[in-house]
Amino acid sequence: MRKSLFLLASCIVAMAIAINGYAKIANAGAGRLIMPQDLGVSLESAGWRATTLPLGESEGISSIVKVTLDFDWYLFKKYSCGDVNFSLYVVGWSAGRVPPHLVESHTPDHCWLQNGWRCLAAKEGFVAPGAGAVLAGGSWRLFSDPGDVPVNVAFWHYVGEEAHNYGKRNTVAQNAYYWLKDAFLVGKFAGKRQLFVRISSCSPLEEILAKSEVQFLVDQLAGLVREKPGM
Repeated sequence: MRKSLFLLASCIVAMAIAINGYAKIANAGAGRLIMPQDLGVSLESAGWRATTLPLGESEGISSIVKVTLDFDWYLFKKYSCGDVNFSLYVVGWSAGRVPPHLVESHTPDHCWLQNGWRCLAAKEGFVAPGAGAVLAGGSWRLFSDPGDVPVNVAFWHYVGEEAHNYGKRNTVAQNAYYWLKDAFLVGKFAGKRQLFVRISSCSPLEEILAKSEVQFLVDQLAGLVREKPGM
């Protein structure tokens, strides 16, 4: 009986890997996305100071992140104005480049917790208001970093124009179930671009997002979610 279950599980995993590989090969000819050059420029024009941040604590870790995530482009900057600051992390993938569950493995719920952070509060359905658009379907968390500094973070993962639902993954079994579910549905997502957005700050995000120049940035991010011919 155990042997049969093991063989069944092995077949399921092998099929999932094959499906992932097929979808990536099928979309290998898709053009790579290019980072919008004006993303965040409005903040700098309004007097915010922008500092480019590394993907990892060292060049080696940054290289590993780049290879693992296999993205087309990314932006990771800290914006400061007076005593207010926040970090913006945006990553874009062309259609079929990576499966959605690989992107999920890079969310704060995984990366931050694995690096000693603690989640103090959580809320789903977070919405960032823009001047004329919104980023809907996000996740909000209150974390405590290894130095016990509280950090507010909101993140969004879009597959095409839809916010991706990770489902309830509180146990190993639930994580395995949804991972395999996403793996088998990879064909459904293969023709869609993906976008990951993360905004974090020690200040309440509502205060950050209430600023007009930040709302213009949200409009830009919402525009990236919408499908554009040739992108």
